[in-house]
Amino acid sequence: MDSITTIKDSRIKVKASQYLIDLLEQNKTHLNELPENIRKFLQKQSIQLSSNVEILKENNTQKNPVINVKLLRELLKENISDKSPKTKQDKTTNKSKTTKPNEVLHLHLSDLRWLSNFLSTLRKEQGLDIYLNDVLETCQLELPQNEIIKRNPELEARCQRLREEQQNLEYRKMTKNVDAVLKHYPEDTVAYQIKAINSQIIAVLQFIFSVAAGFAFGFLGINLIIGNMEFGLRLLLGIMCALIIALAEIYFLAKKLNEYDNTVDTVNKAMKKTLPTNKKIHAD
Repeated sequence: MDSITTIKDSRIKVKASQYLIDLLEQNKTHLNELPENIRKFLQKQSIQLSSNVEILKENNTQKNPVINVKLLRELLKENISDKSPKTKQDKTTNKSKTTKPNEVLHLHLSDLRWLSNFLSTLRKEQGLDIYLNDVLETCQLELPQNEIIKRNPELEARCQRLREEQQNLEYRKMTKNVDAVLKHYPEDTVAYQIKAINSQIIAVLQFIFSVAAGFAFGFLGINLIIGNMEFGLRLLLGIMCALIIALAEIYFLAKKLNEYDNTVDTVNKAMKKTLPTNKKIHAD
């Protein structure tokens, strides 16, 4: 899954249409000043411009003009049907044309202000009945979007493996009570760890008390049964009994640990057969 970052360019852009590009090309002789990004685009489209055209940079763009309220009211009163069919036909013809591939002109707010002033100049000098809203109807508005960063494939594979392992653990917890193989499988919980520690402590104490009891039996018990014996013989009998009991306890302890390891290995083999790691265990 790709990550989404913050918006780097928060400016609203207007994707210029072919109608606007053709309009600029047809009236390029009336261009006295031109924004820098529009000039670069027109040059890429092999449109020759006059050398006297002044290039407007972003910091040298014109200020926001004053809104003509009277003209705005007149425009609102006009009906769309009053437009000449010739203009509509020209728009339809120009829309069918396409620019060169991978070449798109984006206009910013400063460029739109310049375009509004340029259209007003054309209306005064050439008598063209073209307004900014007519041009914007053929353009497309593009809002700023977050930048998408693709994730590292190795990191994504590692995260996927960890998610599958976590799903395997959850599946084992859910099926532990109904599966005899998973019933003795170790759990990753505090309660299970405490129980394991208690059982190990009990096994150690059992070993110590059993050896001590065997030594006491050989050192004192046989003396009470048979009678007075020498101290060295009593000590030897106590050590022999303690060693025999210690060997027996070590055998049973090793057998128990071996059963624990066999249980874990059996469960792991069963989980590999029934639950392959490259598939999901269950679906929510």
